Amino acid sequence: SDNLYVNFFANPGQSFDKVVLRATGIAFESDNHAYRTANSEAVPEPTTMAGLALAGAGFAAARRRKQKAQAS
Repeated sequence: SDNLYVNFFANPGQSFDKVVLRATGIAFESDNHAYRTANSEAVPEPTTMAGLALAGAGFAAARRRKQKAQAS
């Protein structure tokens, strides 16, 4: 088969820190990689990420206001 979808999974007690994909042909193409380790941390919820983005925007706005006030 020319096209494969491959998952790399580590079970409890197993781990990996490197995956090597090789080809001996003229061309080699790779995309859509998926992996999971037994100790993977959970992905943050979208609301958590949105809160962090809003906090960052607030800090940036406050810094601009402070710099503008100092320049005046």
